[in-house]
Amino acid sequence: MREYQIKDQDGNIATILPEKGATVISFKSNGTEMFYQDMENINSSERPRCGIPFLFPVFGRTPEDSKYPMEIHGFGHTSIWTVLEQKEDELHLELRANEETRKVYPFEFCVELVFSIKDGKLNIHQIYENLGETDMPFSFGFHPYFVGNPTDFVTNVVAGMQINMQTGQPAPYDGQPVQISFPEGAPESGAFFMQAKDEVVLKAKEKQVHMQFDDNFNRLVFWAVYGKDFLCVEPINSSPNGLVTGDCYILAPGEKREANVTFFMNDAK
Repeated sequence: MREYQIKDQDGNIATILPEKGATVISFKSNGTEMFYQDMENINSSERPRCGIPFLFPVFGRTPEDSKYPMEIHGFGHTSIWTVLEQKEDELHLELRANEETRKVYPFEFCVELVFSIKDGKLNIHQIYENLGETDMPFSFGFHPYFVGNPTDFVTNVVAGMQINMQTGQPAPYDGQPVQISFPEGAPESGAFFMQAKDEVVLKAKEKQVHMQFDDNFNRLVFWAVYGKDFLCVEPINSSPNGLVTGDCYILAPGEKREANVTFFMNDAK
């Protein structure tokens, strides 16, 4: 499996695997790794569970008896992507509808991901295009695994609502920083925010990690596993199974939608 690397003039470097769902498996900023790595997972047939997996055309699971019976988070993160162009500081990838995607998602699409590094910032520019003759429902997002003990992170979030993970009920978000904890015996922990915007800032010890996203993304899911050295903070724009419920974007024939998400790191203040 070939690794593609891009870097900026300061030596910050990202590693991407087009053959493993266009997953970013590493981003080193000033020599410090930003993302959790699991090469055993990457070298297996399993979906990527480290770095920055890309979610398309659905977030979460779709029921087996639905008209879109996909695996969790769709097929973007398990597909083989085509390399269109590589420069020192940029990598341009593409995924088009094919025989396999049409079995679970009967739409003609083209998705382009342009990874670039400049001034220590890793940007992922996305272009979604409907090449078919019917409206195309879809959603998208990212599943970044930020490396570190999840209970060490104190995270600032800009959001209007927070969903109670036990009851599923929404409530106004009070603006308090998020800190993950594990109730006794709990194997996982998380949080869910609606009306999210702009930026997430994760602070842990001496480092401060930034994830900026545009208004195409309006929800954030936090997820951590007890004993694992990562915290996932996922920018998304639909509910699970949104293709069936209608909680997703719609592209008319010939239309495009573009989006951006950016990652960078600096010293904690």
